[in-house]
Amino acid sequence: MEEKKMSREKHHVSKTVDSPIGRLTLVATDEGLAGILWENDRPSRVRLNIEAEDERHPVLVQTERQLEEYFAAGCRMVVVVHPRRRIANVYRSPDDVTLLTEDDVLDGGDVVPGWKLPLSEIFPFGSGTPGQG
Repeated sequence: MEEKKMSREKHHVSKTVDSPIGRLTLVATDEGLAGILWENDRPSRVRLNIEAEDERHPVLVQTERQLEEYFAAGCRMVVVVHPRRRIANVYRSPDDVTLLTEDDVLDGGDVVPGWKLPLSEIFPFGSGTPGQG
């Protein structure tokens, strides 16, 4: 009896939502959230095979609710860390983005006054090249 090969490719669905920082595209599989894409994201930043929109997918509905709660609580800054690239993006709005490298210090500014974190402390030693994908 021949064994059927199982496809390892995941089937992604999406839902676009409005937020205080612009339109976001939520992407999920049945296993969970796969990504949140910014309104003007480079298509190559996150490579997902989005097959369809699904406004009622349970993961996407739950993610939308959680984002609404997050922004209702007064989110003023989002930090996205890219460990393999050894960089971080600090978003204060869709148009106010700061790129930090492992040589920089993440500063809480007026959001978390006095809080500072050298990015070199969070990246594993020697695990990548700054700025490289």
